[in-house]
Amino acid sequence: MRESGVRVALAQIRVEAGDLDGNLERARKAIVAAKKHGADVIVLPECLDFGWCGCEAIFQAQPIPGAFSSLLAKWSKEAELFVVAGLTERAGDKLYNAAVLIDPIHGLIGTHRKIHELEFAQRLYSIGDQLEVFDTTIGRIAIPICADLLVAETGLESGKLGAEIILSPASWAVPPDFDNQATPYGAEWIDSYRNIAKNYNIPVVGVSNIGQIEGGPWDKWPVIGRSLAIGRDGTILAFGKYNEEDLLFIEL
Repeated sequence: MRESGVRVALAQIRVEAGDLDGNLERARKAIVAAKKHGADVIVLPECLDFGWCGCEAIFQAQPIPGAFSSLLAKWSKEAELFVVAGLTERAGDKLYNAAVLIDPIHGLIGTHRKIHELEFAQRLYSIGDQLEVFDTTIGRIAIPICADLLVAETGLESGKLGAEIILSPASWAVPPDFDNQATPYGAEWIDSYRNIAKNYNIPVVGVSNIGQIEGGPWDKWPVIGRSLAIGRDGTILAFGKYNEEDLLFIEL
């Protein structure tokens, strides 16, 4: 990692199925805000274009590189910061739940396709089969997506590959009757992230949107944020608000 440190923005924005323009505009505004606060890199949620499991992706998803990744690259260049974001990728007749890493100078430099997808979501998304680490001027970055980090082998593999920072787009949903006061959300992610951090001495950052799942077995489940950053020693560096938009900053 860069010796002078890295300032990371966690952009817990609202993502709504059927509101592509609004979702992209909220991402743009978050990038602008991150620049104003001196961030080196911003992490945006999983499937920020159509929402996780958003069926509009069937008709409107773009290739990577493509229209949406090019927009992110434009905003990255204007803000002079790195962008990690979740997008839905069209590849021929398949869709992938993907993450992109964008360099403000060189544009798109990395893509990851989600490996561990819930069974019902596999009716929409094809599954990725490769985990990579990408060299940047701020460090070696891995960009696994959401549940990729609940599977110990995937998270630990990022460490084995030499990642210095893990930046993970996510979309964390709960049943409609979930009581956050009785059972505060996030324990499983804290445990998973800490395991990775302590084993390989690397920080782990996950950023979820807020909003609502539309369609499928999780129809109307709220997506609740609670974005999380764990330091290399297992310390909680940031914990996003529950079911509210949030923009957090950490120093690594």
